[in-house]
Amino acid sequence: MAAVSIVIPVYNEGPYIEKTLRSVVNEADEVVVCDNASTDETSEICSAFAKKHPHVRHIRHERNIGAGRNFAACFNLASGDYLRIVGGHDMISQFSTQSMVHMIESRSDVAMVYSGYRISINSEYSISNTGSSHKESFISRVASSSPYVRTLGMIEERPDYCVYYGLYKSTVLRHLINQYRIFEYMTDTGFLACVASTGKLLPDNKSIYFVMDKEELKSFINDEYTRHEYIRYARTTTGGECENPYFWPFAIMCEHYNLLRQMQNWDEAPPKFSQTAFELVLRQFARMPFIPVDRTNLPPICPGKEELANKVFAIAQSFRRNGPGIKVKDRARLIAYDLLSSSPFKTIAHKLRTKLRGKGLID
Repeated sequence: MAAVSIVIPVYNEGPYIEKTLRSVVNEADEVVVCDNASTDETSEICSAFAKKHPHVRHIRHERNIGAGRNFAACFNLASGDYLRIVGGHDMISQFSTQSMVHMIESRSDVAMVYSGYRISINSEYSISNTGSSHKESFISRVASSSPYVRTLGMIEERPDYCVYYGLYKSTVLRHLINQYRIFEYMTDTGFLACVASTGKLLPDNKSIYFVMDKEELKSFINDEYTRHEYIRYARTTTGGECENPYFWPFAIMCEHYNLLRQMQNWDEAPPKFSQTAFELVLRQFARMPFIPVDRTNLPPICPGKEELANKVFAIAQSFRRNGPGIKVKDRARLIAYDLLSSSPFKTIAHKLRTKLRGKGLID
């Protein structure tokens, strides 16, 4: 078995993938590139690179299976004891993987190591921004000895997405995905909360992660989650099978609820920990606002998780109508809309719908 595997899920990364591969080729015993049926020169570049480097495996899917399944394919194909994720348009600093492995092997209480620094680069590979990947408060909280402090910190701090591209213990990664996922694939947000519950997350200050600041990716790396962006993310993740804007928020809520309810049963769990933490998750989506109100055309839920999903949806609906931050006037409008929408007063209901939709309280 290889000691370290680097996995790179790719789709149409032609202008960037060769530099990505060059940055990782000497960083691992195995490099797994899963090509999601790219339509540009990505496949040719990866295939040619793999022929020159026997430890680089290039797997091309016959059709686009969606980003979620492509990530899962990478994880399933990797054979290393440790697994590092790298984006198909990003790069990593030399010897950084070795440094990360040393950190995670020397500490039994560490679940994951991430790059301490991030450098944003543009399509011409000029530096556009530099700095630490995270706030000091985040670094401190996810390195706590308490799983409750770590998990709550991961939920509250909303870390830079680059933390996901770190080094994991393979057995832990696969176990968490199988245990806590609700759909066929797991969200990065829910996954990181699960990782935080199992052990410390530490920054490697000798490691730099180079992020390609592509114009078309900006909607994914800022905090302006609009309806259009969630539709696009749902479409990308599922390979076009789902365009419901509530899919990703609902998946995140379900994964967090699944984790938090189990943590509440652990020894020394703080009173009402799961309730407090899950309310934070709901508040974040209420502010965006994206509390799910529509479950149509979602991907299939994993066997045995249907009851949990139904409960989360019911809790989310109750919070949407009664949760903190909902004005009394808006709450009254919601009640009135529910009463009028199925009555002869559809003109009034339409006006209420316009107001409520503008506030993100209904679809």
